Amino acid sequence: MCRILCEDASLGTGSALTWEPSVRSLPMRKVLFVKHEETEGPGFLEDAFRESGWNIGLLEVWKERRLSFEGADVVVSLGGPMSAHDDCSYPFISEEICAVQERLDSGRPIVGICLGAQLLSLAGGGLVSRGIAAEKGHYEVALTRAGLSDPLFRGFPATVPVFQWHNDVFTVPPGGERLAEGVACLNQAFRLGNAVGIQFHLEIGQAEFEKMAAREATGNRMYSVRDIGVLSGFAGREMQYRLLCSRLARNVTDFLCAAY
Repeated sequence: MCRILCEDASLGTGSALTWEPSVRSLPMRKVLFVKHEETEGPGFLEDAFRESGWNIGLLEVWKERRLSFEGADVVVSLGGPMSAHDDCSYPFISEEICAVQERLDSGRPIVGICLGAQLLSLAGGGLVSRGIAAEKGHYEVALTRAGLSDPLFRGFPATVPVFQWHNDVFTVPPGGERLAEGVACLNQAFRLGNAVGIQFHLEIGQAEFEKMAAREATGNRMYSVRDIGVLSGFAGREMQYRLLCSRLARNVTDFLCAAY
């Protein structure tokens, strides 16, 4: 068992997060990570699935002529700097929405994170729009009553430390249920059948963020003042993110994929 004492005030000093590695070995199962650009990869999630014996697939959508999730036991659609409505600049967006719709119709597991969650919302009949205020940095989100009882968040604290990096927001699609909520951005996670959309990030650590910050840098300025503040925030939270990400991967393994 892996255990860490949390010093984050929102979780309460001395409270413990634990993760027990899954005892099930699933060497024949495959998780397909869908990347939308070079710098935003699966991060801690890839580590967690590998440790549980999963085969890892990577779909870099900007390189594909035809998007297909065929052969994947679970699909994880990751984040990206573009908008879910930028299909004119990024033709793969409309193609991915169609692929997500097919996945929804099949009932097979799919997880969307940030941009991936927004595409999942659109595919399920929801809406994506510009948020009242951007969320960029370290935040907390609260599990709803449904989220507290949902297998996806089994073992999570009621208030979850998360990393955010988004301007747009999604609505919970018809038939879905909100699992987590925030202050500036209400809808933070939802379930729609065997599909889950998550606005926040647990898979991103300092190394991944440095790539994202460099991507957005202009001129000779490597990091903005905001970026420097975000970087310093990883010192106290990166291990929490990693542990929660491992728990999330295990919950996907044990519950979302239980029927398959």
